[in-house]
Amino acid sequence: LAAATTPSGEDPALLQQRAIRSVQQLYDALAARDYERARGYVSPQAADQFDPNDLEQYEQVAIQDLHVTGQTGTSIQLEGVVNLLQPDGSRHLETRSFSVEAASEPARVTASAFGRVLR
Repeated sequence: LAAATTPSGEDPALLQQRAIRSVQQLYDALAARDYERARGYVSPQAADQFDPNDLEQYEQVAIQDLHVTGQTGTSIQLEGVVNLLQPDGSRHLETRSFSVEAASEPARVTASAFGRVLR
């Protein structure tokens, strides 16, 4: 049996992997405070969701439990848990959704939204 492909002819599983990798690399760049590199993983319309001024208040920023929640063509929907370390040592955990356009390399976040506070 032939593997299913998207209208662009790409393997959906490869697109999903590309999307997950880009969001992980985005958070690696944010954690390193390398905001120039981080911009390469975010489209202009989603840039305000990753404002360096908002992120500077945290000692550490990370993403975990990233998983696919949907896919339409080359647009991949993901959800994960953002882990933020406060200067006082407390952790803030929240769910966040991401829409990622995976047709290009690297894939780029086109939208992101807060879900709910876990802790």
